[in-house]
Amino acid sequence: MYTKLDPDKRQIRLASILPGRWSESVSCNLKVVSLDDKPKYEALSYTWGDLSNKIPICLEESRFLVTKNLHMALRRLRRAAGTRDIWVDALCINQEDKPEKTRQIQLMKEIYSYASEVQIYLGESGVLETIPEEEQSTWADPPRLYWCEEKDVPSFNDYKTWQTMSDDQLSQLNPTTRLRQAISSAYIVLSILADAGCLSMARLDDANSEVWSETLAVLGHIADSPWWQRVWVVEEAILSQTATVIYGEVVAPLDIVERGGSMIHVHMERCCRDFYRSLPNSLQSHLLAIGQHTSALEILRKEWGYYADKEAERLQRFLEMTRTRGAYDGRDKIYSLLGLTRDCSERLFIVPDYTVPVSEVYIQMAWQIIRQANTLEILATVERKVPNSEIPTWCPDWRSRGNGEERDLWVHSRSWKFNAGPSNGRVADLHNRVLAVRGVHVDVVAKTAPPLSQDEPLAPRLDEFAHMARYYADALCPYTRGGAVKEAFWRTMLNDALETKPNEHMQLMAEDESFFVWWRRLRDRGGVGEVYDPFQEHLRAIARSFWLPNDNRAFFTTQKGYMGFGPPDMKPGDVVAVLLGSRMPFVLRQMPATCCVGDGGQGRKYCSVVGYCYLHGVMNGQAVGKDATICGINLV
Repeated sequence: MYTKLDPDKRQIRLASILPGRWSESVSCNLKVVSLDDKPKYEALSYTWGDLSNKIPICLEESRFLVTKNLHMALRRLRRAAGTRDIWVDALCINQEDKPEKTRQIQLMKEIYSYASEVQIYLGESGVLETIPEEEQSTWADPPRLYWCEEKDVPSFNDYKTWQTMSDDQLSQLNPTTRLRQAISSAYIVLSILADAGCLSMARLDDANSEVWSETLAVLGHIADSPWWQRVWVVEEAILSQTATVIYGEVVAPLDIVERGGSMIHVHMERCCRDFYRSLPNSLQSHLLAIGQHTSALEILRKEWGYYADKEAERLQRFLEMTRTRGAYDGRDKIYSLLGLTRDCSERLFIVPDYTVPVSEVYIQMAWQIIRQANTLEILATVERKVPNSEIPTWCPDWRSRGNGEERDLWVHSRSWKFNAGPSNGRVADLHNRVLAVRGVHVDVVAKTAPPLSQDEPLAPRLDEFAHMARYYADALCPYTRGGAVKEAFWRTMLNDALETKPNEHMQLMAEDESFFVWWRRLRDRGGVGEVYDPFQEHLRAIARSFWLPNDNRAFFTTQKGYMGFGPPDMKPGDVVAVLLGSRMPFVLRQMPATCCVGDGGQGRKYCSVVGYCYLHGVMNGQAVGKDATICGINLV
């Protein structure tokens, strides 16, 4: 079935979807072309779906199993008349031939950027389930609504008619028509937002609340597509000349979905904030979900457009930004991003190799980033470290989603104002799996509090932290690094920064003690949740600035009286260290030397990385001054 490809000619295979009626079996042929010949073809972006649920198609006149999701995508793409040439990874790459897979992955940038159009299959909308199979069997081509062509786009008058239908009129619609109307309405909402209209404009004053609910439920269903959570789609969508979204029978430009959805957060925070908060929680969740997915893709697209001199810097940034996205093969967490870094002037020259274990791919990737960037910033992740695992604790396990939130990017976007471990020389060496660094052992953890959670009352937790820090005993007593305990306490609670806008921070001023006003408000309100006072925007900023760095983090104090926030699984006896080449301090745990047999360092002391921390008083190089004792630290 798979003839050999000539890598010197940059050959790829295309799948020719043979014509057929909607209900007929799918048949495809393969043909070999050279990218140098500039062939005409499309490319498919989709998720494989459940690998245990496969359906047979005919490929090169032979039975070939594909996932149910791909089968539906091929049916949606097939025409009743005329062949359609498209690149589909599961069909066009011999998945059993690892050397071929490696070579084809290296061509992914060209494959998707040369395609005349990238077809993005989000899945089915539910309309098919309302149509009997007998009726579907009469179709040559399935019904398609092309939002790309103005003649097929419903007018605002149609939208108004649908929005203002009475309950009696709605009850007379059959399920198919009603769902189609809701889908069209959802796309009109996205179109309004994409054209700079307000979110509140999308809901008419006399709109039927049931219709509005069904409209937003469609947006929630679009957001539920696994496509948004797949790491490969970043490269596929960004590199495309033109991208089209297929959602059931609706075909629309990705631009409408992406731009429209990504504007939701802007309206939620500004002009339409009151309107958004007036919606039931279920409807808010639909808007929030589609807004999160589309804005994440929009931000990735803009980030790719920025100039980055070093591949290490751009790759680290994209690894942080795609941390929560999934891949069937752990190596693809790295390989899927390489097409977006090939234009960097200082290259790492990473070659995809599916014969190398995932752990080795991650170790070498992390080491190359450390070596080229000459910083230890990549160590600062929110994932829970597992000592003695196949991946060292200093190396990110990019398969891990941390604590379930996209926080790695936030950590690094905020750490710009810190410089705990300035360094003028080489920051690390790699000996087998051991990362040899230099730094200062600042202190030993004495007490830790349970990790914070937004699901519990906050005021009692702040009282707990105040007792641990001796704030109640004597707020004006000296702090170990100068100043009073009172000032050290409120600065620590906010990690010494105030978030004025998303990802924009300003350093706290000496006279700014409004944290205590917010704390009193929490007590007055029973200590439940954050303060949402429309007349106190500054207090809302205090609330955001507290939770962003501290959610699921543990407050701790040290033997010398330092205070800070660290990883949730830290414990008394752990060491707080400042590593040269890192802006953030780290919590380390001494490990037995037997865990590093084979590194050639008999008699050395080894530490595992528990995680980064904020330690008040050492965030700007105070711990590594001229009198500091710098020592070698071996991270495993």
